Amino acid sequence: MYISASLSIMSEELAPQRITALLSIEPTRSWKRGESIATAKGFSGASSGGWFLYSSELKSKDLAEHLDWLVSKIGSLSPQLCILQREGYMLSICCNLSSPERLVSFIVPPKTLRAISELGLELDCVVALNDHPKEASAKERKKERKPKK
Repeated sequence: MYISASLSIMSEELAPQRITALLSIEPTRSWKRGESIATAKGFSGASSGGWFLYSSELKSKDLAEHLDWLVSKIGSLSPQLCILQREGYMLSICCNLSSPERLVSFIVPPKTLRAISELGLELDCVVALNDHPKEASAKERKKERKPKK
């Protein structure tokens, strides 16, 4: 199972150095619009700028721990996050969970939800369930190759 949480900041005109200076935090990953970034299909020019702080240094399988870590890093930055939101930047907390299991559950404690809400951020969760990732992708490729009748 893979679990992470991140602060995601995106905008067409995003300048990573400005976000880093405003928040006084180094991003895990950032880029400007047009820079070459890795995608599932290889490399392409980014359609917008992005600035991300990931909880990937945590080895925990508990989503709440990842969110609490992230909130501990950005919890005092509400005024700075509000500035970015007023300027039209898209901000959210993103949760990513992937598992070979058919069922995954997670709990986000009220205090963590409250802290995220007080920062004015959305909580965006992506859950990918897959019994056999290689087999599933091969099946999907076969479906794409079959001509429609």
